[in-house]
Amino acid sequence: MDEATKRKLTSYFGFALRERGLYVGMKLEEKLKDHKVPYLLLLPHGPEKIHRHLEELARENPKAVVIDYQGDFDVARACGYETLDALGLKDIHLGEAIKNILDSEPEEKETEEKGGNL
Repeated sequence: MDEATKRKLTSYFGFALRERGLYVGMKLEEKLKDHKVPYLLLLPHGPEKIHRHLEELARENPKAVVIDYQGDFDVARACGYETLDALGLKDIHLGEAIKNILDSEPEEKETEEKGGNL
């Protein structure tokens, strides 16, 4: 992931924080139960048990999107935390923009591995 993309992601998470639209911990579970989290982002270092529990809560909301992010961008630090297992995003448009960037990251790695420098 290039530096411009990292800055863009950091800005997006900053926007979510400022609008109080980023949920973690018990608040995340509470909002998932109330169907107020359209985007659930599972982070690489979170325990599988917690991920399964949050996914079950998200499944109850048919419009919820679960993103299982396994990349190397430090989402926790971008959100102002030292560590995070998962987070929820309230804003649909911001969630979609973040999802698009995070989904494109593995494709970039595959291109680099194949020697596809353009």
